[in-house]
Amino acid sequence: MHKFGKLFNDLSETTVQHLLTEVPHTVKSFASQETIFTEINYNKQLGILLKGEVQIYITLTTGDRLLLNQLNAGALLGTGYVWGDAEYFPATITAIKPSTVLFLSKTSLKKLFSLEPIILDNYLTAINHSFLHLTNKIELLAIPSVKERLLFMITQACQSNNCISLNKSKLCHELSISRASLYRCLDQLQKEQSIQIHSDGKISLPPSISK
Repeated sequence: MHKFGKLFNDLSETTVQHLLTEVPHTVKSFASQETIFTEINYNKQLGILLKGEVQIYITLTTGDRLLLNQLNAGALLGTGYVWGDAEYFPATITAIKPSTVLFLSKTSLKKLFSLEPIILDNYLTAINHSFLHLTNKIELLAIPSVKERLLFMITQACQSNNCISLNKSKLCHELSISRASLYRCLDQLQKEQSIQIHSDGKISLPPSISK
């Protein structure tokens, strides 16, 4: 993946630069903690995160924030809503590091699809990944125990890597727990032989579970 993000996978940067001269687009910079999309400030545009890091969350009736995803450079923002008929965006996207986003309208996307069909393939792949992530998130939220939620997240991560390093700050935020609670859950899972914590801090599933 190059600097123009997942939408342009398998295309050279020279090709992407030429394509962008063919369609209207805007590029905006956002400071850390600045909002990119809100429920009412959306404008049905696709965002391509060229640089930085963002969080996607919803605000509950209690005022608490529920983290849905945390994305890095190359990610697409708002993939499933450019063609929708909803009048609002269902979440808030906020930069957590200084970020740069390229915005494309529905009209610009349609022209890009006609110019390079592989861009449509990349777009549909991104929608599929977003759907799978949301499905996993719903399944995670249905688990009542924090410890079992943590095990679910570790199991999901270990499907693509046998041994993983955990971003503890991100985990605490996603599970809405303190670091002390996180370490207690990890310790309990290890005592129950549900996970293995290695000397370098990485985590894997026991062979009996990972097979």
